[in-house]
Amino acid sequence: MQIELKNGERLNLEVTPLILEYFEEYPGGVEQIKKDAYGKKDKNGYTRTMYATNQLLYAIIASNYDTPLTYRQAVRLVKLEDIEKIANFVIKCRILIKRGLKIMTRKIIFKILLLGIIVSLVFIFSGCVKQDNKENLIKNSEVMSAKESNSEEETINNISIQDTILEDGTLLTIIKNNNSYDIESLHIQPIFYDSNNEVVGTAESWFRVVKSGSEVAINDFDVPSEFNRYEIKLKIKEKMGYDGYSDKIKVTSKDTGEKIMVTAINNSNVNLEMLSIGVVFYRNGKAVGFTESTEWNIENGDTTYFNVMYPFNKNFDNIKFDEYKVFINSAYKNY
Repeated sequence: MQIELKNGERLNLEVTPLILEYFEEYPGGVEQIKKDAYGKKDKNGYTRTMYATNQLLYAIIASNYDTPLTYRQAVRLVKLEDIEKIANFVIKCRILIKRGLKIMTRKIIFKILLLGIIVSLVFIFSGCVKQDNKENLIKNSEVMSAKESNSEEETINNISIQDTILEDGTLLTIIKNNNSYDIESLHIQPIFYDSNNEVVGTAESWFRVVKSGSEVAINDFDVPSEFNRYEIKLKIKEKMGYDGYSDKIKVTSKDTGEKIMVTAINNSNVNLEMLSIGVVFYRNGKAVGFTESTEWNIENGDTTYFNVMYPFNKNFDNIKFDEYKVFINSAYKNY
């Protein structure tokens, strides 16, 4: 299947096992996407259908695009009218895979069939993407617990945030863990308000294992076209079962004139499940763009090369910059 992206490029879509790696980036992995795609309400009456739908778009676009794309970049490239066509295409491919790929292991076949179930569920709810009413935004904004423990409050108070709105219309947050200990799972939620103090937009994201003294950067937050103010809420999530090794990764980088080439050496003495880096681009000292890239299954001692694309603005034009900074956002394994 071929689609035309918002930037004018034509992209050939294929469903391959690589798509599963992008689904595993979702908190809770494939199983959680399936639950969220059902649109089942929690005890407070809220759903996460929109997030499951966006993860589908991210997975299919990023797994077929020649250069690395962030979650937000991939979703923003898809035209609204193509969402149903993409879902139908993935469902059709799931049927062909089921019929033809007998040589694949049972584990892989099971995952692909499970993916087909997920896609079917997401397809049912894909119409939600077309609705941007205030009621849905308010529902999605309720994530934080009303009461935090003292230890959580103390941890959050020792986290510093730099935030700015980038030229692609996303909110960049650079977070530093000033605690003397690592944070295993950090949840970030910006909430945007209008002049009447009503919610007009919200989003959420997370980091797995923010090491003591380290900085991480993310821009998974679209900024509403009109708003009066915003706040950023942090929450320490329950333990997820990960050890972090970002302090054991040696990183060097070079601007080639076409992209940023980042070299990362795994000196952690363990095999990593995921290694993710982010690059913040600056002009005259101000952050103007952000790009990230992720690799999976990094063995001890391996050297990994990231070809990080230059950032682009709302019109998909390259953003001019005069310096950049590389952040190690994730380097972890299960314990």
